[in-house]
Amino acid sequence: MKAYVVMEGLTNVQLITNLVPQDIRPQITVVPVGERANLSSVARTLLVIRRKPVAALVNANTVDEKSVLEKRQETEGLLRAMSGGVPFKVFMLVPEIETLLFNAPEAIERITGQQLSADNLALSRHDPRQVILQLGQNKSDIIEQIVSGLTTEDLSLIRESSPMRELIEFLSEKLAPQPQTV
Repeated sequence: MKAYVVMEGLTNVQLITNLVPQDIRPQITVVPVGERANLSSVARTLLVIRRKPVAALVNANTVDEKSVLEKRQETEGLLRAMSGGVPFKVFMLVPEIETLLFNAPEAIERITGQQLSADNLALSRHDPRQVILQLGQNKSDIIEQIVSGLTTEDLSLIRESSPMRELIEFLSEKLAPQPQTV
């Protein structure tokens, strides 16, 4: 069996790949969706053509609970309409994927060599990408630098947070060997 993880943005493929446990990593294909493509469209295409489980990682781009719920429901509706019974699940990243890195703030500090202030931590709940970009000398590489510098312990901390824990559970369940019916 194989499964797909569809996510917005090209820069965080390595983060998601690193966060997927090694035992199921070979069965996962992370599909980054660029600025011009639509995540729902790519996920629907995979459901229809590949007929394999799809996990959609959606940046909420907001912390407003009502807006997050609406975006989740809209994405689920679009995927359900084309799934034909193929398993899928939508995972909301509130407000965006860089939020995951703040589940290991000590790692960010260690890798960047800068302390996160109380203001940084407060702002990270609303605009984590901006906080990270402010920490780097070379803004275009800072996220990749942090992702590359994450230790096994850092990755474990992030895996235990929502929605990564749920993503891993979904993938593990869908990729588990199915009993043969005789």
